[in-house]
Amino acid sequence: MLINHKYFHWFYYHKRKQHLFNFSTGLFIWLFLGVTRPFGISNNNFEAYIYLLLNLLLFGSVWIIISYLFDFIFRKQVKKNHAFDLRVLGFKVLFMIHTYLIIRGISCDWECMDFIEYLELWLACGLMIGFCYLTFSLYARYLYFHSMIGQKELASGSIELIGEGKDSLILPMSEIISLKADDNYVDIQMIKEKKTLRSSLSAIENQLEPFSQFIRVHRSYMINFHYVEDYPRKDTILLRQRDERIELPVSKKYQEQVNELFTHPK
Repeated sequence: MLINHKYFHWFYYHKRKQHLFNFSTGLFIWLFLGVTRPFGISNNNFEAYIYLLLNLLLFGSVWIIISYLFDFIFRKQVKKNHAFDLRVLGFKVLFMIHTYLIIRGISCDWECMDFIEYLELWLACGLMIGFCYLTFSLYARYLYFHSMIGQKELASGSIELIGEGKDSLILPMSEIISLKADDNYVDIQMIKEKKTLRSSLSAIENQLEPFSQFIRVHRSYMINFHYVEDYPRKDTILLRQRDERIELPVSKKYQEQVNELFTHPK
């Protein structure tokens, strides 16, 4: 499928590119409405252009505030379910249009409001979805596959983790049990041995993000969920390493995510 919403979801929420999408969509709608009747751009005078700028500022503020408000309210749901994110995007557009219409109506005592302006707002948002959303998704799709290529998945099941400078390790993913931050290094616990890579754990987390079995459980730890043996308490998770057990802490920040995975494994 040429356009897949999971790429948009991956880029928008996991790569934290909300600003790029929100401001680009807002700018596109502002420019479209700037050449239509509601802003009076056809009047070739200074007052008309000042009125245009004020309306652009007003409309931009409405879109940006509503976008970030909905992202904040539904942040937990959309991070887990990219299908739900489509509904959130629809809610944003619907809420934004009617909020703006109310503000416009109040500002002109409802004399400037009519059905044509209502249709123009929907047309602007439709073009925003058709142009900005698809462009954003295609760009996200490109970056998604580029990041996969950047992982340099070599032989079947192997991956190259890139550290600082020229430091890197080629490892079989199935043998990685856990990763621990240790100052400027990351200790990688394998089945038979331990490897060390000069890097931050956050940088390694970004490289492992396309592979869902690797999850963050603590500021200092990541694990391979395939090696989880038990989750006896909210703050502790047990991994198996041959005949041994590895006990790792789970911080409050990641407890809900770990519990969800343990209850409903992928």
